[in-house]
Amino acid sequence: MEIISGINIIGPSLFFEKEKILVIGDVHIGQENSIHKMGFNIPLNQFKLINEFLENVVEELKPKTIIINGDLKHDFGKITNDEWDKITLFLKNLKKYSKVIIIGGNHDKILEPIIDKLDLQMSSYHKIVLENDFVYITHGDIIPHDLDYVTSNIIIIGHEHPAIKLKDNNRVEIFKSFLKGKYKDKTLIVMPSLNPISEGTDILSQKLLSPFLKEIKNNKTLGYFEAYILDDKNKVYFFGKLKGLGD
Repeated sequence: MEIISGINIIGPSLFFEKEKILVIGDVHIGQENSIHKMGFNIPLNQFKLINEFLENVVEELKPKTIIINGDLKHDFGKITNDEWDKITLFLKNLKKYSKVIIIGGNHDKILEPIIDKLDLQMSSYHKIVLENDFVYITHGDIIPHDLDYVTSNIIIIGHEHPAIKLKDNNRVEIFKSFLKGKYKDKTLIVMPSLNPISEGTDILSQKLLSPFLKEIKNNKTLGYFEAYILDDKNKVYFFGKLKGLGD
């Protein structure tokens, strides 16, 4: 489904059709192990599912570039053995198919030892030049002020892991969601987490994380954002504006 002309939603990722650029974010490699160590019994197959999804997408779309928009790793303050092994394998696999660009997230403060070994680099943002637009991709945990950001028309962020809780009689389900709306004079797209175990923040009721969305909520314009909801098969449904969805 097209979210902006030339940019399509492919499961929890975005694909720039003409430029052949795939954008993913909030992979949170190591999260399932972290949760399991806390005593919660969850299937330890999330890394396998992430790789299967990407292999299928890469095979079908053949992107020239893959952008990882922050929070490639999960644990703060250290790189666990599990993260080291899985992140190395993950990046090696992506490098087989495409150029890989890594944007740092708030979980990625000490990711450099891994990416240095793989001859990769990490930056705070990436800018894509389209025919009529500049697209600025950044994780979303801070609001930048550099010239590339100021002159860009479209901003793509992660960090928030947006989700929508929907009720049907007594049944309540939460679905990952893309959001699209206006932030000042720019179009803002918020991506969900690539990790299947990260349901995310219920945008309609929970406390927001990203300073972008906090400001939008404070300005009472969050209800005008559009929601694109993913089901458990990664099929996309356009649900219109957030305003009224929680009623």
